[in-house]
Amino acid sequence: MMKRFLCLLFPVFLLLGMATAGLAATQEDFLAYFEENALPGLQAWTKEISEKSILIMGEHHGVADNHSLYLDILRSFPEEHIQLVLEMSPSFAFLCGEYLQTGNETLLQNAIGHLVGTFGYSKEHLAFWQEVRQLAQQGKRIDVIGVDQEFQLKNTALALLTIDKERFTPVLQRINAAGSRGADALMKELAAIVREHEDLPADSEKDQAVQDIMLSLGQLLENPMGDKERDVPLYQTFVRRVKPDVRTLGIFGGQHITKAGKAPTLVSQLMQEDLFREQAAVAQLFYVDASYMDARSGQALPLQGLTKDSVIVQHAQRQQENVAIYRLPASPLFEGPDVKGLSLPDLYDYALVTSGAQACSR
Repeated sequence: MMKRFLCLLFPVFLLLGMATAGLAATQEDFLAYFEENALPGLQAWTKEISEKSILIMGEHHGVADNHSLYLDILRSFPEEHIQLVLEMSPSFAFLCGEYLQTGNETLLQNAIGHLVGTFGYSKEHLAFWQEVRQLAQQGKRIDVIGVDQEFQLKNTALALLTIDKERFTPVLQRINAAGSRGADALMKELAAIVREHEDLPADSEKDQAVQDIMLSLGQLLENPMGDKERDVPLYQTFVRRVKPDVRTLGIFGGQHITKAGKAPTLVSQLMQEDLFREQAAVAQLFYVDASYMDARSGQALPLQGLTKDSVIVQHAQRQQENVAIYRLPASPLFEGPDVKGLSLPDLYDYALVTSGAQACSR
């Protein structure tokens, strides 16, 4: 996945990192473009996009600074009702939503504990939800929506038992019994359970959570090895669950949020939907001299998304803000034959450049 992400962004990096030798005029043109389109800070940015109800952010997972940025964005939204849409399973989203309502720290810690081996297993992730709950306690209604597949079955079980222990204990017993007979038996039993539950009415929030979990399990059964394109189910769940007229912050891995490209992404498919195309603003986070947490080992690894001689980095390092923010309107500068279709404005509405971001920790 990382290789695919870097290959996708290579034309962008090539454009942003144009060498100065022999291209002085072009370099100045690009510097002028970024100067004209630099925003003075987060408040100015969120004010500018206030007419768009949906902000979709692309990130590199495992970066601690991301969590602080997203909290600042949530705090900057004046609306009392916010949808927080994340690249996570519906079961984990339900458990986080339950934590926001109840303050059950044990439930949250168990849910994050089940994410061991993923980017979600970190101290910063735990602290993020604790901060989000403070926002909820201050009067914000925050609906947590997970649009990824049910990869962590321990959280699937925890969510179902939290919803209705008496009802779902026999269901989980069926799953355990099938698992003891082998992978094929487990897959058949899961498919049967999905069929039994996916079409039941969703008359309450908990009914909706059950439906989301079952539909997501169905998607997992269609792609048990995780080797097929995930953007289609991400898109399907996003359209089904997200209300386009409600203030929304969506957070996804950077490869899912490009508006153009050869392979269909979550966002490129959303752009085909009138309601979402008109309401969505798309922003990519770029990193300079940063680090991220390896999901399996927990080790901090270097992250150099853009080189220091990139034009946008040269401009960003002149700014006083920790994160430099740029709008990306269409421009003839990006219409050369080598970049057309994969130029910066074709891919995103905004670019954010952060330097020195630190990796998450366990």
